[in-house]
Amino acid sequence: MKKILVSIIVVMVTLIALLPTIAIAAQDTSSGQFTAANKVPAVGSITSDNMTPQTNESVTVPVTDNNKLKQLDMVLIKLFYDAAGDPDLPAQADPQDAAIIKCSVGGASGTWSIITSGSVILAKTTISFTSGSTAVTGTGTAFDTELEVGSILTKTDGTVLGEVASPPTATALTLTAGATSAYSGDTYRAGTFLTGTISTISSNTAVTGSGAAFLTQLVVGGILTKADGTVLGEIESITNNDSLTLTAGGASATYTNDRYMTAGTWKLLSCTQPSLQNSSGDFVFAFQPGKTARKATSRWFVSATAIDNPGGSDTKTQIAANGKTMDAFGEVRVVSTSVTWTSADPGSGFADDINEKAGLDVTYISNGDYTQSVSATNWFDTAASTTLTGAEPTSETVIAVAIATGFDVGQKIIVTDTDGAPFEDHVCTITAISGSDLTITPGLGEDYDAGDTVKHVAVFIESDPGATANEFSLMATEDTTYDDFVDAVQVTVAGAVIDNSGVITEESGEQETNNALWLGLSNDFDAATYQGTITYIITNS
Repeated sequence: MKKILVSIIVVMVTLIALLPTIAIAAQDTSSGQFTAANKVPAVGSITSDNMTPQTNESVTVPVTDNNKLKQLDMVLIKLFYDAAGDPDLPAQADPQDAAIIKCSVGGASGTWSIITSGSVILAKTTISFTSGSTAVTGTGTAFDTELEVGSILTKTDGTVLGEVASPPTATALTLTAGATSAYSGDTYRAGTFLTGTISTISSNTAVTGSGAAFLTQLVVGGILTKADGTVLGEIESITNNDSLTLTAGGASATYTNDRYMTAGTWKLLSCTQPSLQNSSGDFVFAFQPGKTARKATSRWFVSATAIDNPGGSDTKTQIAANGKTMDAFGEVRVVSTSVTWTSADPGSGFADDINEKAGLDVTYISNGDYTQSVSATNWFDTAASTTLTGAEPTSETVIAVAIATGFDVGQKIIVTDTDGAPFEDHVCTITAISGSDLTITPGLGEDYDAGDTVKHVAVFIESDPGATANEFSLMATEDTTYDDFVDAVQVTVAGAVIDNSGVITEESGEQETNNALWLGLSNDFDAATYQGTITYIITNS
């Protein structure tokens, strides 16, 4: 009986084990999240080249942001000169040594601006303005060396904050009126209003000044701006201190009797922002270096900074390792555009106060050391000018001209080959006139063609004039204030040096207002009015 019970129990256990499994399903949820880290942008290898002032140049900056380029706040470059060749980033912009170009990232093409002449941008400092208050404070600033009475302070976007009223200390200054808005930041700009006021009419090229000083404070090619940095136009020519002309297109806005500034001769061209939907792309900065961007070999550097600021301040800066060259640039503007000797006596030698013209105004602009020179060539009687009517062979002594009016026997004339090859001018004297035929001596030294010019000439020579008829020469000096005739030099065709001590100038140039010229005539000179060119030359050495 016991054995049967055990067997039954075993069988029952086995049957239970073989029954189908019954599944019971249940679920619940738990929320989850993660935050994609803000990646610091990366700046790749900067592409740039050697530069020439007033020539189109560009810098290409590749930027990568794994959060997409649309997360970028700003990309900027600094083009700067470093004498040691061991580049340290400049604290401020300067037309000679540093320019800052920035792209405020966004929109279809970005917002581009350039900070150069008359502007300062400072880093690692803090400046604080309180709206309506004249007191401005700084931390780590150097107001006393970077600003002066009359400096205009603005945000980096050009918003005017106020004008400095009194000499500042390093960390405190006073405005002429309460700040236009509250502002606290580590960058700002500063410039100075120029003398007087200006008036413009939108799309009109004429600019009128009142009490202005255009001749000494502005320069052809410079950019005229409002105080907030708004560009009014590019200067094409300067007539006098209260009149100038802008390039085609005229002023960007009407501006009536208001203060003004200049952005100098650095120019921002058409720049390119990449697609912001990508995580990498090239920002192309296009510009023209200013006229006084310092001439140097392998000492101009480029830094590029990408600023990613969605919730903090993430910045990456790259400096191109190899310095670039800034080529030489020089420009000269003769303000005294006409010099007239109303009654010059033949046989007048060179002496102080004899045939002297002083107070000639010349302005030189240079991005390095430079030399001033003066040159001249033959002058001509405008009342006696004609052309050959046919071909004239070598040694010909009778030449046929289109019109003989104004010529006379005994006059010295010059026959000039107008096609420039390879003949030289031929100077001779008229011995007889018959109708439209001129008899000359000596005969022609080369073959000449119909249309070649014949003019009554005053022959320029590079020595004191003497007995030879119709010869003249000039002497010149750079400054009559101190040395007068003592330091005058003989003017030459190639150019005689009157000063070799010039150094890099401001963008407005170095104005020499006391240049002087002396005229000397030979003993025998045909009575007439002669006109010609005196050329002032700048040689950037």
